[in-house]
Amino acid sequence: MILKTYTKMLTTDLAATVATLRAVHNAEPHIVLEDHHRTLIGIGDVFAVGGKPETMHHVRNSHGPFIVDDIEATRAILLANGAIILSDIDKVQSGLRMFVRHADANVVEYLQWTTELVERHIFTPLRVGMLSSQI
Repeated sequence: MILKTYTKMLTTDLAATVATLRAVHNAEPHIVLEDHHRTLIGIGDVFAVGGKPETMHHVRNSHGPFIVDDIEATRAILLANGAIILSDIDKVQSGLRMFVRHADANVVEYLQWTTELVERHIFTPLRVGMLSSQI
């Protein structure tokens, strides 16, 4: 099951991108991660991905990330529906990740966050009535 989806914004000027996102969301970042010479900053339903162009080649043409509750089950569902695994499940700072080409040729990044991240950034805000775009 998909728990949360993000729109990815790639940038070589992370400070400017984050300043704009802060203004339009009227919120501060809720998550900051480092990933292979890139910095990822989440504000609402947007992940600003900052880095040099050469460090973003494998995420440039993908959608997401889609945060899922069980990446193994998601993998099985996707394969049963004609998807091709481009980058199989691997461990990353935030949990487990894979890149998949759907049967319609869309490439999507799937993440299963750690239990702590899911609790902090999905379930706790939901319990107090916050929309995912407000976290």
